[in-house]
Amino acid sequence: MNNLFNGRGYFVGYGPNTRFRPSFVRGDPENRYRLFEFRPPAESNQIFADGDEERSKGEPQQFDSWYKQALGSVGEGGDFESHLNPLAKNILTLVISPRDTPLTGADGRIDTASEIADDYNFDSNDRTDTFASFSQQVPPLVRMTMVAIDEAAGARFDNGSGSVPDLIPSGLFEQTGKYEEDVTKLGESLSEAGVNYKVFSTMVMLRSAKWSVN
Repeated sequence: MNNLFNGRGYFVGYGPNTRFRPSFVRGDPENRYRLFEFRPPAESNQIFADGDEERSKGEPQQFDSWYKQALGSVGEGGDFESHLNPLAKNILTLVISPRDTPLTGADGRIDTASEIADDYNFDSNDRTDTFASFSQQVPPLVRMTMVAIDEAAGARFDNGSGSVPDLIPSGLFEQTGKYEEDVTKLGESLSEAGVNYKVFSTMVMLRSAKWSVN
């Protein structure tokens, strides 16, 4: 079984805890921002089947249906939600930015170029002219940032209806060149709303990446 391939997805969602809280816990549903992991079992993995429909029509293939269209399981494997697991509560946002290499003369590891994903989107199967030299490669660096708010703020914005609190200004995290600026703007917006928050940011090196632009 050591050759099975597992797909994993991570995202932030807002909603109640009724599906995954222990049965002995009573009381009203607790609506919060949460960091989720989508982990379908290996036998239900649809990554390899993804793109079949487009391929049969001779159209450009899309490889995101396995998680975007809730197709992470087949047969008796369960549905999309049955493979969701909450990892942390009160995580307001998760920002993932694939990066190329450290900038020349940079002061630290967080200063990196992002030619491969200047709008945060990275697709290793993209063979368009602007991305052909990066095709079929794993990015050597990934910058990750999480913004967490405290429980008092999470409870304050829970009005019982499950409606998503408007805590993130529009237009943020669309261009990696404005990464630091966007993090600052988000922090300022939260401070103005009286929300205590903390920013966690790190650079992850993918040592298995065999990066080359040739």
